[in-house]
Amino acid sequence: MKKWSAATRGPPPQEAEQEQEGEVQQKQLALGDVWSSGNEGDLREITTGLKEIRVSPWNLNLLAKLVRGLPVVEANAQLLFCKKKHTTTVAKAIQNALNLADMRYGLAAEELEVGEIFVTKGKVVKRLRIMGRGRAGIARRKWSHLNVTLREIDFDKQLKAAPSRNRREKLMARKDEVGVCGTSLFFSVSFW
Repeated sequence: MKKWSAATRGPPPQEAEQEQEGEVQQKQLALGDVWSSGNEGDLREITTGLKEIRVSPWNLNLLAKLVRGLPVVEANAQLLFCKKKHTTTVAKAIQNALNLADMRYGLAAEELEVGEIFVTKGKVVKRLRIMGRGRAGIARRKWSHLNVTLREIDFDKQLKAAPSRNRREKLMARKDEVGVCGTSLFFSVSFW
């Protein structure tokens, strides 16, 4: 076996292996695989959305307000018992984000909350509107886009900011539940 010296070409064998590993990690990041950012204290977020939903932004925003800021399990329960027409659409968007969180980070539903959920305007389709006295107008059928961001729950921060003892006890119970079971049977009831 040859001994490495400055006269030989290239870096020492250990340094060459480290450089190759760094290049592989950079290629993996370029391909879209998930690597930790190095900051382990950061809370992880997952963002997804649905586009061109055939419902007006006003009506869809009512459902978005309903689940905003709730833990994912409670948001699912709210949507399950809500009588609005497009609850399945919002539930599907949350489920997509939850699937991404499971694939990328291995996070369960109990560890996540709905951080942001908002609705933006989509296209407007113009149709004929029949009116009285032989007149006609324009009926505007509005479409919308739904954007969902799930965020990892920071239990310690919420425990410090809890306004009452009852809320602290609930948070402690949820924290213990997350610590005990890492997996979840989230959508056992099918929406679609």
